[in-house]
Amino acid sequence: MKALNQRGFGILLPVFSLPGGTMDGAESFLEFLSASGASVWQVLPLGPTHEDRSPYLALSSAAGNTGLIGMDLLSQHAGARVENLEAAYEICGERDIQTNDFLQFRQVNAAWLDDYALFSAIRLARHHEKWMAWPAELRNRQSDALTIAWEENQAQVNFEIWCQYIFYRQWEGILASCRQRDIALFGDMPLYVAHDSVDVWCHQQDFQLNDDGSARAVAGVPPDYFAADGQLWGNPLYDWEAMQRNGFSWWVNRLRFQSQLYDIVRIDHFRALESYWEIPADAETARAGCWVRGPGENLLQTLKTSVDVALVAEDLGTITPEVDQLRRQFQLPGIRVLQFGFDGVADNPHNGLNVDPLSVLYTGTHDNDTSVGWYQGLSEEERSRVDDALKTFNRSFPDSLVACLFANHVNLVIVPMQDLLGLDSRARINVPGTTDGNWCWQLPSNWPRRMVEEKLCSLGAEFNR
Repeated sequence: MKALNQRGFGILLPVFSLPGGTMDGAESFLEFLSASGASVWQVLPLGPTHEDRSPYLALSSAAGNTGLIGMDLLSQHAGARVENLEAAYEICGERDIQTNDFLQFRQVNAAWLDDYALFSAIRLARHHEKWMAWPAELRNRQSDALTIAWEENQAQVNFEIWCQYIFYRQWEGILASCRQRDIALFGDMPLYVAHDSVDVWCHQQDFQLNDDGSARAVAGVPPDYFAADGQLWGNPLYDWEAMQRNGFSWWVNRLRFQSQLYDIVRIDHFRALESYWEIPADAETARAGCWVRGPGENLLQTLKTSVDVALVAEDLGTITPEVDQLRRQFQLPGIRVLQFGFDGVADNPHNGLNVDPLSVLYTGTHDNDTSVGWYQGLSEEERSRVDDALKTFNRSFPDSLVACLFANHVNLVIVPMQDLLGLDSRARINVPGTTDGNWCWQLPSNWPRRMVEEKLCSLGAEFNR
C-alpha cells in the first residue's frame, strides 16, 4: 500500500466528528485533506452502535450506522428536502427498491444484510431487548420462528435494508472522492464483537457461549496505563478451535468486507491474536482474568492468502516478545504514540528516537486525551521533561509535538484533528473504561480551516512529507 510505503501524513477524525456529525461533511473535509497534502484519512469503525455510542461494540460487524447518513445527500437522492430517514423512505423507498442498483446491492451483501435487517426489526419490536433474552425459538434461530418473525416485521425489515443501501451508497461516494484525490481511507476493525450483535446471534457456534446464549468467558485487558482495574469489555470470546475447523470463514468474510470499505485496515487489539485476556463471565473486574493462547499464525496466514488489503496491527498495551514476533512475521506496521514516549526510560519504544520503522506514529489516538489535555495534566517535572525534549522544534505546545511527529523517520504519521487545533480535554473522543460522554465530539462548523491547511503544508514541506 503506497500510503504505508512512502513518507506522508494523515489525519484522524471519526465520521461522527465531522461538522454536523454525518457524511454530509465528508466532501468538504476531503477538500481540506487534499489542499493540506495529506495522503490518509483515518476513521473509527462505522457500525451501528448501542446506547453508549461506542463503535467498538457495534450491533453488526458489517452494517453501517445509519445515524451517519447525511440528510443533505439524502435530500439530493430523494429529489426533495427530507429531515429523517423515515420521510425519505416515504418519498423514494418504493422507487429505490425497484432499481437494478438496489437489487445488486442486496445480492452482493446477501451474506449479512437480511440477517441484520431481521435482527434489527425484532430488536425494535421487543423494545431493544437483547437477543439472549428472546424466546428460545428466536434465540436459537429455529427456521419456523424466523419465517414468522420475517412476515410479522416485513415493513421494518424492508426499511432496514433500504437504510443500509443508502448508507453504503453514500460511503461509496466518499470512497470515490478519496480515490480522485489519491487519499487512502484507513479503517479500524475491532477484534471482538458485541455480545448483543447479529454476528453472535447468527454464529453462536463460533463463540464461547452457554446453551442459553450467555457467555462462558468474556474479553478485556489487564490493568494498564488506561485503567487500574483493567478493562472489562464483556464481549464473548471466540471459540478459536471451532473457527479453525471451518477455515476461519467468518473472519475471512469479515476482512473481505472491510477491504471493500477501506484501503488500510487496523486490527484493533492485535495482541489478542497471540494471547488474549480471558475473564470469567461473572467477574466484577478484569483483574480476575488470565492469558490464553490465541490463533496467531494460523489465522493471519489464512487472512493473508484470502484477502488483499493492507493491514496495521494495533499493538498497544501489554506487549510481549511473542506478540512482536507475530507482527513482524507478517510484516505488519505497529502503532506508536508520542504521548507515551516521555517517561525518561531509555528504551521506551514510543520515544521518537526508538520508534520501530515498521510503525504508524501518532501524537495520540482516540483513546488518549488530546495532547493539550495530556500536557496540562502532567506534573511540573514531567512537563519540563517534555519541553526539554521538544525544544529543538522552536514552537509552543502542541505545535512542537506535531512537529516532532512530522520529523520522525517512519513513513506514515497520523495526527488527531484536535491536536492540530490545540484543543483541550473537552474535545476528547473517549475515556477507556467509562461509558458516559464518549464518542460525541464534533469539529465545529467554523473551525479555522485555512490556518490548519497552511500549518500542514508548511510542516509537509519542512519535513518532506
